Amino acid sequence: MFSIAETDAAVAPILTPLVRDLPTALERAQRSFERGHLREAIELLEQALVLDASHVAARTMLAVAYARTRRVEQALEHLEAALALAPGAFAPRCALGELYLRLGIPEQARPHLARALEVASNAAPEGGPGTRTAAHAAAELPGAVLALPARSRER
Repeated sequence: MFSIAETDAAVAPILTPLVRDLPTALERAQRSFERGHLREAIELLEQALVLDASHVAARTMLAVAYARTRRVEQALEHLEAALALAPGAFAPRCALGELYLRLGIPEQARPHLARALEVASNAAPEGGPGTRTAAHAAAELPGAVLALPARSRER
């Protein structure tokens, strides 16, 4: 016969184990994101933000994951928070512009994409001034594009 605790454990949802250090949370989130395991990536990125609420890349990747799972309000919230923390950052600016485009609001997208292009054109990578291209900057985006699919890969 099962005890109440054993029965509860058998029906409880499997949760992503708590990660207590930021680099591990971000690495695992990136792997999950790349594999299309967006729910797991979201859980890990939320844990990362508990560890460091000002981590712009984590907020941006979380926003992209939310957008891909059609949680647009949360995506917008995290992109705006990322830009409040780092107004000159390329990745959240570009992702926000792309999200507005995908939502069919080009007038909202235009200033964000123009600013992202400006940031990408002006910033210099380690190779020195004038060597950064929009492709370099786009590589900073998690998953490169938001891609709101007709059907989510998450079930």
